[in-house]
Amino acid sequence: MKRIVAFLLAIAAVVIFVGCGNGEQSEQEGEKKASAMSFKAGFTPDKAIDGDITTGWICKKKASETNMQVFNIDLGRQTEFSKITIDDSFAAGYTNKKPAFLQISAVYAEGDTSSIKSGTAPSNVVSGSADGLSWETENVPTEENPEWLWISLEDAVKVSRIELDNDINNAVAESYELYVSETSHTGKTCLDVSTYSLEKTETENDEKKVIIDFDEEMTIKDVLLKVKSSVSEGIAVTASLDEIFFYGSVPEDYTEEHYPVKFSILGSVGGDTFNEICTENSNYLSVWERELEQPVKYRYIRYVVFEEYKNNAPSLGEITFG
Repeated sequence: MKRIVAFLLAIAAVVIFVGCGNGEQSEQEGEKKASAMSFKAGFTPDKAIDGDITTGWICKKKASETNMQVFNIDLGRQTEFSKITIDDSFAAGYTNKKPAFLQISAVYAEGDTSSIKSGTAPSNVVSGSADGLSWETENVPTEENPEWLWISLEDAVKVSRIELDNDINNAVAESYELYVSETSHTGKTCLDVSTYSLEKTETENDEKKVIIDFDEEMTIKDVLLKVKSSVSEGIAVTASLDEIFFYGSVPEDYTEEHYPVKFSILGSVGGDTFNEICTENSNYLSVWERELEQPVKYRYIRYVVFEEYKNNAPSLGEITFG
């Protein structure tokens, strides 16, 4: 982060305040104003300093560690403050692009497998993230002796897409069948394919991540995976799976929160040299506040965004200094 701030200071001369004439910062007092590297129509920088938290600025571009987005403020005069508040709640529901699917939180209830390698478990594949914990068999699957993985969820979920993720294990389920069911199974019935719906058959898969889309939304309680061949660099290996992800359709009234995750706030007395006031690396609140250890006094403020939640373009409803 320090390297990024240093880089930002090095390019400070090219970031010019809107409305400051030839770009030189004025020593005279004036009105509070704001500018930004870019903004979407109707979401201009001035709306983030007008005292109205229902309006705000939205950047045209996304932010990253190497392509930070900068929002500039001229407070009009040197101002002493010891608290900074960023309110980004106005942008809740605004997204750059509505997602095609939403990941569904599924809870593991029980499961079984034909063989199991020590240290792995069926429950590992329904954790909600590709965390490196996985299911792996003790035996190498074959056409005559396939390996099975049965998963039963605590509650049925309505699903439009399933993703089988095995990226972490460096192995590919080359030949497999995937079955799903709306109802729970017990005992020997968990391996009875006649009680399931066959949704995918593959004999020449070469992808570690497999996506299965359904023609219409399905209710799923149990999943049965039958692996007949698993390979790594052309060599037959044990069957394995890192995670099963479940995705549902996106409702018409879909909304999501907006907030900056990683950002820095810099201050300057004269507009030429900027000092770091504070840095945040893991914010997950739409209204962020920071009490400074001691008061500071600046006229020019630079709000630098490195990451916005869910990789949305940065936004700002209101930023205040008290």
